[in-house]
Amino acid sequence: PRGARILAVADAWDVMTASRPYHEALTEEAALAELGRGAGTQFWWQAVDAMNRLVERGTLDPIQAPVGDASG
Repeated sequence: PRGARILAVADAWDVMTASRPYHEALTEEAALAELGRGAGTQFWWQAVDAMNRLVERGTLDPIQAPVGDASG
């Protein structure tokens, strides 16, 4: 379903751009490149394209939860 495809990109973005105990956060550019490599195979290309537009426009407003917080 479309919603699941969108959530897959959003979840991957969150994992890549947030610092975790097991890895440092990627830059936006590196995360976009990684999504781009998976566009059309691992990720729905239209959702990746939308994420690119959100980042380019600066309209992506991340919610930063503390590392280890179950809510984020």
